[in-house]
Amino acid sequence: EAAWASLSPLVIDFISVAAGPVDADFTFRSGTTYRVSGAVVMTGKVTFEGGAVVKFDQDGTLDLTQAPVFQSHAAEPVVFTSTHDNSIGDVLPGSTGAPVPYPNALTLTGGAVRFAEFRYAAEAIRLAGQGTLEVRDVQFLATATALHATADAAPVRVTLNNLLITQGADGVVLDDAGQNGLTATARQLTVRRLFGSAFNSSLNHADSSLEVT
Repeated sequence: EAAWASLSPLVIDFISVAAGPVDADFTFRSGTTYRVSGAVVMTGKVTFEGGAVVKFDQDGTLDLTQAPVFQSHAAEPVVFTSTHDNSIGDVLPGSTGAPVPYPNALTLTGGAVRFAEFRYAAEAIRLAGQGTLEVRDVQFLATATALHATADAAPVRVTLNNLLITQGADGVVLDDAGQNGLTATARQLTVRRLFGSAFNSSLNHADSSLEVT
């Protein structure tokens, strides 16, 4: 009995975010690991604090209907990664230590993503058919596509600044669907070891444009 009493209990400190709607405001807290399972739709205000780690199961996605708030900075980015990535955050039950792809980290209707790191997503960020999006000071590691923006519902404007995209397939996919204008501006992009193209664009609308400097 004494031997058993001396053992420390196993503490698992992560927070599960399960498939389905989340209507209340939600904050991904600094120093906390979150596990996203299935398709999660968040309709309230969503805040990401610097140092939060968000891990996705193979079917995990986050769909935000409001613009996210990023309270992160260079020394403490928000990290989005696979459940099986043991290099950061809590090691989750069932993790093999060999990261596997998941559908996409963030589906957005606009806003700004700043000081974040995305790993192993099939699509890291998807801009869903409308709005204005700024992506600044963000790194993408082994994501099949870093950003996919479409303008099938309304005109779209995308601003990219100071991004690192490495070990993926395509960097940025832009598609105006031939229906609405999509304008994109990209500055200070560093692209390394991509299997595809830094920009894969299908811009056929008269008001669409891509400027890279």
